[in-house]
Amino acid sequence: MLIEVKALSESVARNIELYQDLYEYLRACSWNCNLYYLLSHGHEEQQDWPLMAKYDSNIIIWEDLFMVMAQTPIANLIGDCLNEYCDPPANHE
Repeated sequence: MLIEVKALSESVARNIELYQDLYEYLRACSWNCNLYYLLSHGHEEQQDWPLMAKYDSNIIIWEDLFMVMAQTPIANLIGDCLNEYCDPPANHE
């Protein structure tokens, strides 16, 4: 499994072909793998969404991941602050 994590204001476009080529190479070598991108609902680079769709990428949304984590015993270790990360950013439509 490959996970691409982008920081604030970074674009996936810079490495998307590299990761796609690596994914295809590993699959050709009989590796059982999937390619995932880990992004926020508020990912700023709007051109990235159709680009990832073009490559049929799997996308994991940070806020959704935190929401799942909040329902597990992990939440007891982290505390109440986890809930503030479960909602999409205020400017997300």
